[in-house]
Amino acid sequence: MIKNIKYGTLLSLSIYVLIALISILYTNTFDLEIIKMWGFGVTLLLFFGSFPFYQTVYHAGKVSNPTYTVHIPPDEHLHDKVQKEYENTKKRKEGNVQGILISSAAITLLITILLAVI
Repeated sequence: MIKNIKYGTLLSLSIYVLIALISILYTNTFDLEIIKMWGFGVTLLLFFGSFPFYQTVYHAGKVSNPTYTVHIPPDEHLHDKVQKEYENTKKRKEGNVQGILISSAAITLLITILLAVI
């Protein structure tokens, strides 16, 4: 969790530095309004990027065309083995991209709000 926040902070700060550099190069001034606008747009993109759209589409497709064949092994130890393998595939990995994108989007949104107050 702390690792995701560190990477998210680094990503959001580098995004704002990049936006500021692009703003200075194109307008030859430090225009805070453009930086706030583009920062909010990047925040929306980061939030959309953090959602697991693949899983949503995959499970929605399974619901629309269900299969009713469920394989249950006759032996209890085989059933436990299949259950453990299934649980291992569902566990989340540490430092996943989704957590980094969510923390980066939240920090970027916070920076955008702070810039709007200025």
